[in-house]
Amino acid sequence: MPLPSAIMITSPPSPYPTLPWSSHEDSPTATKPFEASFDPNPLILKPGESGTSILTITALEDAELGTYAMCFEMGNWEQTGVSGETFQLEVMPS
Repeated sequence: MPLPSAIMITSPPSPYPTLPWSSHEDSPTATKPFEASFDPNPLILKPGESGTSILTITALEDAELGTYAMCFEMGNWEQTGVSGETFQLEVMPS
């Protein structure tokens, strides 16, 4: 069974060693069922440019079957003007 919705598990994306928002780390010792990475990271843009960074999510061996709500945050919304996107990820039997 997936984690209760009240629990937030966060991991800094590589190559960053820590999250810039300490308030998001409310379950730092919980087992994390997923790993995530972006490529390229960082994505460097000039004004007026667009680019692509691919998010790869890996369900670890001990990830429980079920549907998970995942949130992709866009940094400080006061700076970026965007808060983030929420999507569902389903772990199914192989």
